[in-house]
Amino acid sequence: MNSLLSETRKKFSFGWSRFGKKEVERNWYKDSFSYLKYIPSDVFRGGKIGLDVGCGSGADMIHLSQYGPRLIGIDMSDSIQVARENVKNFKNISVAQANLYNLPFKDERFDFVYSFGVLHHLPDPEKGFRALVSKAKKGGSVIIYVYEDFSERSSMERFLLKTVNLFRAVTTKMPAPALLMLCILMSPFVLLSCSLPYQILKRIGITKKFAEKIPFRHTMRLDCIISDLYDRFSPPIEYRYNRKQIAEWFDRAGLADSHIMNYRGWVAWGKKK
Repeated sequence: MNSLLSETRKKFSFGWSRFGKKEVERNWYKDSFSYLKYIPSDVFRGGKIGLDVGCGSGADMIHLSQYGPRLIGIDMSDSIQVARENVKNFKNISVAQANLYNLPFKDERFDFVYSFGVLHHLPDPEKGFRALVSKAKKGGSVIIYVYEDFSERSSMERFLLKTVNLFRAVTTKMPAPALLMLCILMSPFVLLSCSLPYQILKRIGITKKFAEKIPFRHTMRLDCIISDLYDRFSPPIEYRYNRKQIAEWFDRAGLADSHIMNYRGWVAWGKKK
């Protein structure tokens, strides 16, 4: 296994062992729950069979289960043990540990394939994307979320991203327990500088648009913020993309009726020809 991919697995295994059960038990609200409302629900309805690649704690599958599909989740990290415990009471959900580059399923097996926040942490993200597409049936849907490169953002936002990346150059080399402690120490500052201002500014017409650009705005819960900080600063691999690059992925993979929207990154979906 690629050394960086192996380190990614270790970092996420540590993180999910700390946060995976809390995420489901305490009903954390995730970004993925917000963007799913933009995707036509018939993608998931009608006795569909879906694959969640990089399922983490299983929270997204639990959320998707409201539409009635049968779901299989896979993850390369040890989070699969947490996911198995979290979904044990859902008869329509099952999980397995597997590598995205070598998925243990026949091609064209699933009505939809879903992957949130996973591909951009792989050594070869587009190769991973093509692996997802291979498992979708003809006429089936592929749904992904990947980070944006901020090329469509303001100069200030691009500067902030560069600053964060400099910080990541240090944090990605930290032992996971030490990084977790740093995230715990940072969380009150993030709450006061990001989450709380968003709650105030979103209620004022003139500042509402600005408020929607604030990071870590989706929660006021310290435990959730700590988890998000760890997720942001731990994985050693991180690729970012512009809209055109994601559109080219979909074109090269032979997907039709594609949609790409910006929601703190690129949410994209299309159908396999």
